Amino acid sequence: EHQFVWSDGWPTTYTNWGHEQPNTSLSDHNCVRLDSNTGLWLSEKCDQLRPFICKHEDGMAPTPEPPVNGLCPGHNWLDLGGAFCYLTVEEQETFVNASIR
Repeated sequence: EHQFVWSDGWPTTYTNWGHEQPNTSLSDHNCVRLDSNTGLWLSEKCDQLRPFICKHEDGMAPTPEPPVNGLCPGHNWLDLGGAFCYLTVEEQETFVNASIR
């Protein structure tokens, strides 16, 4: 079975795959995108230009902004519970370019 993990190797503890997803019959569908209309996950090629999500450990702000509630930095970072904060970025990048930002 094909297992998707975060780019840092962290396992996915929650999934929300669309119908017949992930499409593991296509060996080059190694990235995941979120359908903003349905909230469902779809597997696809990693060279597609898409908005992206960033993750960092709680309390470790990537910028000098003061943390909100002492955990996640401000400006759209979300605390969804657990040990990480998440940021969705509307600007579109490939997986490789988003990974180095």
